[in-house]
Amino acid sequence: MPRVCNDKTVNLSDSEAEKSLNFLGNQVDDMSRFCEFAEKEFKQLNKRLEGVAKKSDELSDAIDDIQKYSYQYNVKLLGVPECNERETAATSTELCVRLFNGMGVEVKAHDIDIAHRVPHRNAFATGPKPIVCKFVRRVVKDEVIRQRKEASKVKSEALGLSSDASLCNVLVMEHLTPKAQNLLAEAKRFSKQHNFKFCWVKNAKNIPKKE
Repeated sequence: MPRVCNDKTVNLSDSEAEKSLNFLGNQVDDMSRFCEFAEKEFKQLNKRLEGVAKKSDELSDAIDDIQKYSYQYNVKLLGVPECNERETAATSTELCVRLFNGMGVEVKAHDIDIAHRVPHRNAFATGPKPIVCKFVRRVVKDEVIRQRKEASKVKSEALGLSSDASLCNVLVMEHLTPKAQNLLAEAKRFSKQHNFKFCWVKNAKNIPKKE
């Protein structure tokens, strides 16, 4: 009798084991199908993301091209003392005209579309806010850029400012798009790491030079 019971026990155990194996096999099959499905979905999602990234880059380039076209008529002036806290565009324009004339470039008010103060890029920066000056004609802007080294030599009285005001730190430069500004920062870091002596911008292009 015990032997029969033992045989039954063995038979039941074998049956349960077979069921368990079948169950596990089905689970493995389900998992395999899920992995195949997940991999397929991942590839499709990755392809869509690549398409979105490409369109984003194209849109970014298009915006930068539009900005470049607009900015090519602009110069940015740093270090020009402010006449008052609420300096008007007309006053900023007059300051620009006098500065450019002092640099040896013949500029009239009608050569300038608009000139106005803009916030510092660094929120913690001190000193006068920069001026962005937009010219009507690019040829005038190019002449101002050619004479930019003369800006710091102009006397403050020539701008109608007090003799206490200093123009020794005035800089006249190309007005760069945000993308170009970031690229210039990267170019300067590269120049420093690879011993380039100079790095400047010409027609919105960064130019490094070793000597």
